[in-house]
Amino acid sequence: MLPAPPQQPSCLLPCRSPRPAIPLFDGFGKTRYNMDRSKDEKGGRDMEHMPQWPEEMTQLIHGFVDLRCRYQAALTEVKTKLDILNEEFRVRYSRNPIHHMESRIKSPESIARKLMAKGFAPTPENAVAQLHDLAGVRVVCAYRDDVYTIAKLLTSQDDIRLLRTRDYIREPKPNGYRSLHLIVEIPVFLSTGKQYLPVEVQIRTIAMDFWASLEHRIRYKVEFQVPEDLNRELFDAAQRIAQVDEDMQRIHDRMVVLAEQSGVDTVNDPPQPEWDE
Repeated sequence: MLPAPPQQPSCLLPCRSPRPAIPLFDGFGKTRYNMDRSKDEKGGRDMEHMPQWPEEMTQLIHGFVDLRCRYQAALTEVKTKLDILNEEFRVRYSRNPIHHMESRIKSPESIARKLMAKGFAPTPENAVAQLHDLAGVRVVCAYRDDVYTIAKLLTSQDDIRLLRTRDYIREPKPNGYRSLHLIVEIPVFLSTGKQYLPVEVQIRTIAMDFWASLEHRIRYKVEFQVPEDLNRELFDAAQRIAQVDEDMQRIHDRMVVLAEQSGVDTVNDPPQPEWDE
């Protein structure tokens, strides 16, 4: 006699609550209220007598909560693989190719805007079918060669499916942006079975990340069109930073050769600081 299967986690259960409290999403897609509470947070008002949302809206909200749960699992899987590679390099080669990582899951508001811009209704089903960047991780490496090393090691793992590659390092965007973008599918093992989910992986150097971060702040934090002369300055800055990137790679390669000639196996990296998730 087999034991009964474990109860599904709440993020996978369909919505059956007849009286959900009014759920609100924060910027990361989490619900601020439990879905089946009969009292509000202050405990004073009975939610049974509050205005109720239509069943379709409740189902939609539960769908996005479930969506976040699954894509968070996929994101965790990818980050774990990258952490393992980085740690192995530290042990085997006494250096860390990954300087730091950042990750995010699109908010329901961002998903809705992107779907409607494509002409689709903002539903979880359309999000899964039409968007491959719901979950993303940005990997910042020390050197340009590290970018391609990490990409090759990640995509060569037999449970990873590479869906798309866009190399903006060898072919930068017109504005000067440089980065290697991958869309990979990774299996996530849930109580309902195995499911492959896409995750966007952006891999770039510290120098590329420096330019991209500041360019984003400059361009997208203003409510007017950036003048053409400033666009040209941003592009020129990207070119200069790219040259610095190449110089640092060349210096690093030479140091490795000198270390080998001196009988030292590798050039050690300094200890990395702790990065908040």
